[in-house]
Amino acid sequence: MPQLFYFSDTDLAKIRFAFSPLWECISSLRVLRNPSMGAMHLPWIKETREKTKHLDLEPLFTLVRDPKNISNYIPDFLTPPPSTPFPDFKSELETMRCTSHKLVQHDIKHNYQDLLEIPAYAQTFLDSPKAALDDLARQLEAYWKAALEVHWTRIRLFLEGDVMLRARQLALGGADLVFNQLHPTLSYLNHTLIQEKSFANAIDLQDQGMILVPSLFLSSSVMSMCLTPWQPTLIYPARGSANLWNRPLEPNSALEALLGNGCALVLKALHVPTGTLELAGRLRVTPSNISHHLKRLARAGLVESHRQGRIVYYHHSSRAEEMLALYE
Repeated sequence: MPQLFYFSDTDLAKIRFAFSPLWECISSLRVLRNPSMGAMHLPWIKETREKTKHLDLEPLFTLVRDPKNISNYIPDFLTPPPSTPFPDFKSELETMRCTSHKLVQHDIKHNYQDLLEIPAYAQTFLDSPKAALDDLARQLEAYWKAALEVHWTRIRLFLEGDVMLRARQLALGGADLVFNQLHPTLSYLNHTLIQEKSFANAIDLQDQGMILVPSLFLSSSVMSMCLTPWQPTLIYPARGSANLWNRPLEPNSALEALLGNGCALVLKALHVPTGTLELAGRLRVTPSNISHHLKRLARAGLVESHRQGRIVYYHHSSRAEEMLALYE
């Protein structure tokens, strides 16, 4: 059965993009607990299990349940929608810590509605929500530092690349182009976004608009949040997630014949946004050589760039994504 989101013209004008380090932290816990939810993350899973041996993650696993048991639900208070396009982890953690106790208790009850008894750790959020939230914030910060902090710059650039692609689609083709290419379970027609789900629901966005959030650790499904007081939010798998931890730098012979060896190597290396110096180091060639290939790829419409501070990052264009799909 589908879930329907009704957009007014005002809602369409208020579509915005953002990403959330806290969301990635929470969703990564599900992948760490159950690798079958994201086999492409195995290099990260192996590394993280070693780096988190000193942490007791069972309380966090208690909150972030196996989606097969609870219809892919994550308690909303764990993942408040990002309030800015580029939030930092500590500010989002503070937002979570200050969540209404009534909302926390509602989410906890919903999370375990299929069980006869709420687990002991989860019960603390019903009995003493302030103390439980403070303790949860400390546990999540420790997990973040061990599992994700060292990778965050790379993940952030990867998510930025997806946001730039979707923002360009929105500017060129409007909501029709964005939503109809966002995920196979989504379709958009006549101001209505249709999300295929296991239950039917109809949501009038009431001129609030919608936040679109790409996610690295959400591998195959789309999740939504439409709960007061937050702006309606849709979380979707970012493009190219399978390539983040594995770096396939060897082009196949057909791509090499088409572009030449140097351009093919550079194009394959840009599965995440990357600067010239990093590319040069990874491919073991000079920065000037990399710049030469990037210029050729840009002229062909296969590479785009954006500046972050003093560094220019290069990434695949939508044309490059389509072409690479043909040569896989």
